[in-house]
Amino acid sequence: EFGSAADLEHVLGAAVNGFAELFEGGSTVRALAGPEEHVFTAEGPVRRIDVAEALWAALTAAEPEPTAPNERVSGLLISPQNHPSSECRVWIEFPRPRVVTTDERIVGDLLGQAFALAVDRVVAASSFADRETHMARAIESHRLIGQAIGILIERHRVTPAEAFTRLKKASQDRNIKLREIAARVIETGAEPDDAQ
Repeated sequence: EFGSAADLEHVLGAAVNGFAELFEGGSTVRALAGPEEHVFTAEGPVRRIDVAEALWAALTAAEPEPTAPNERVSGLLISPQNHPSSECRVWIEFPRPRVVTTDERIVGDLLGQAFALAVDRVVAASSFADRETHMARAIESHRLIGQAIGILIERHRVTPAEAFTRLKKASQDRNIKLREIAARVIETGAEPDDAQ
């Protein structure tokens, strides 16, 4: 699921369910992806203020507390390292204290790395999609403004700079976006000051 998840919620849900099943305990996942912090439990997303202080301390600790190989512990913190774009943590709370084997720790570390990579991947994909959308809007705005300037040049025999100044002034005077004034000039053929 980490490899095929298309959004952050799917990745976090897969982490919560997968780690809980693998380690037979309740898991809580925290991911700091870009500027946003996400905390998930088996019930879904939770707000920071709804997380118990002890659990929050475990999810935000600088390093997991070292334990002796045969020490019984109440839970396990999985903290993948070296992921520049996101910080991910998983806390697995055991039903009762138990020993965590070396094999379990290795598997936890490997899956923790896969989890962090999946978070990085979906955050990067989302960021790329946002940039692509903004770029498409900017290109469309330039196309509309250029077409409206062409209409004004042809109609009034003015320079491109003068035609742009007329559009800009109408935009400022009426507090309407420049691209909207341009679209109205194109659609209605009206002057920028009269475009409704």
